[in-house]
Amino acid sequence: MAFGTSLVVDWLALLWVFRRIDLHAPGGLENAARPLIWGGLALLMASGSFLHPDLSKPTTVVKLLCVLVLTINGLLIVPVIHSLAALPDSRSFRGLNRRLRTRLFVALCI
Repeated sequence: MAFGTSLVVDWLALLWVFRRIDLHAPGGLENAARPLIWGGLALLMASGSFLHPDLSKPTTVVKLLCVLVLTINGLLIVPVIHSLAALPDSRSFRGLNRRLRTRLFVALCI
């Protein structure tokens, strides 16, 4: 559930980059989806701990590292979202400053 919800929000952001929708269109969905994203992540972590993962297996360690990276990415994108919300709706991706564009691009790639 968390992964699918995150993909929808990322898809809307990508549509904004290609000027298919307005800047603030993804924000409304992001606000509505936030509890699903973080709740889904919390459930994944809780259920994963009950499975008693074998930390000696490299695949388990890689999966845990991926979850950690995605969680940190989600936390680091929050200030960027607030910066975007303060901009006028007509602002395009190219109209953003270089730092903000880079942070959005890196977050999208992760």
